[in-house]
Amino acid sequence: MLEWVDIPAGRVILEQGWVFNASSKEPIYSARPLRTYEVEPFLISKCPVTVAQYQAFIADRGYENEQWWQDLARRYTDPVNIAKVGNRPRTSISWYEAVAFSRWLSAKLEQRVMLPTEIQWQRSAQGDDALEYPWGRIFDQARCNTCESRIHETTPVDHYPQGQSPFGVFDLSGNVYEWCLNAYDDPSETNISGERTRACRGGAFGFSQDRARTAFRTYFSPTFRVGAVGFRVIMCHDTQLSRSG
Repeated sequence: MLEWVDIPAGRVILEQGWVFNASSKEPIYSARPLRTYEVEPFLISKCPVTVAQYQAFIADRGYENEQWWQDLARRYTDPVNIAKVGNRPRTSISWYEAVAFSRWLSAKLEQRVMLPTEIQWQRSAQGDDALEYPWGRIFDQARCNTCESRIHETTPVDHYPQGQSPFGVFDLSGNVYEWCLNAYDDPSETNISGERTRACRGGAFGFSQDRARTAFRTYFSPTFRVGAVGFRVIMCHDTQLSRSG
């Protein structure tokens, strides 16, 4: 169903991100280092989850099976209908729906599948050299779908092979923002219960190149369902689920 890319262990430095400015009473972005994290090896989906791949979850009555929604603060009974088809990224998906899909896929593959943390996502995008963009240090609008490309909509997830990361992961800059597992204000918090604001990464077709930097951090409410936000998933090594019955 998904093609996986092996990401080796490494190190990631998260930026501070959006902080509240007391004088202007507006958030400002800080690229100052927040913390350095060690990353264990894992597998990540080569591309964002597509419309066709998410449709398999819908067709398998994913919105009706309470198992996938257990302990989540919000449950949805129907997906947002979108016009895009095939291998475009599936958008208009809340963080809760992305978690439900990952649980369903875990059961199908008998492996532990989940959303990536910001640390895992950034490791997949930067490689060993802390690259500014997945392909290098200089922005190139021919390698990704941001507002500079003037496409104004999503593109197929394999449309920019020249924009892949050092590990061979596609679409980590532009096209759609991607949900991450962790809370934005505490990257180490990955508990799926509650309604905390969740991190998103990668920029999108309607946003400028600065949002598509590999280290740029932003966030949305976990209920956010818009056409510029999608997701991808990871699989951890040696976490095969045991069969029951």
